[in-house]
Amino acid sequence: MRLLIPLILVVTTACSPVFKLNTRQGNMIDDEKLQQVETGMTREQVHYLMGSPLVQDDFSPGRWDYVVYFRTGAGEEYRRTVSMYFDGDLLQRIDDSNPPKMVGDEEAAEPDDLTPDNLP
Repeated sequence: MRLLIPLILVVTTACSPVFKLNTRQGNMIDDEKLQQVETGMTREQVHYLMGSPLVQDDFSPGRWDYVVYFRTGAGEEYRRTVSMYFDGDLLQRIDDSNPPKMVGDEEAAEPDDLTPDNLP
């Protein structure tokens, strides 16, 4: 009996689920600020609105990439990439090829649904 109680305690505590933290990496892309970015802006103006790009490739100096990755403890993933293309010092094109959505969802979420403050 004396050995049974400690054995039960050890076995039941070993069965508890593992807690996994939410993981947030990259730039937080704010849609309000992204909507303010327009073609013809300088690199300095884009940097002021969007912050430092996560990727500035030496082989493509005219391209800035803003990338966000969020993973919940339950395993749901959210990814988004916004690329800015410059010609010299002026912004020529914005490519938001990955609209805000949870990876694996059939439909993309509305842009207002996923902000830095209310990400899952």
